Amino acid sequence: MTRLICFSMAIMIIALGCGIPAEEAAEKGLALYKENRLEEAYPWLKRAYTGGVEKPELALCLAYCKVSIDNDPSGAIGILRDSVLRFPDYAPAYYQLGLISY
Repeated sequence: MTRLICFSMAIMIIALGCGIPAEEAAEKGLALYKENRLEEAYPWLKRAYTGGVEKPELALCLAYCKVSIDNDPSGAIGILRDSVLRFPDYAPAYYQLGLISY
């Protein structure tokens, strides 16, 4: 019985992780963001960011949503600091980091 419960829990965890791929989530989130539909874009952007999508504009949009929706500037600063380290040539991340930090 215990094995059955463990097996079913493992299947559920795997099924939850097998949703939309992170790249598709990034595309959907960025498209919604560009349409200024921030509340709809935010969960897609979070999913893409935690899924490991390597796009500097994704981090920028996610940080903006984090400040606008969650009112969490410290979380946005963390995202932008990470973005600056990963993409040192992406100037908008420095600009946004300065705006939020100030």
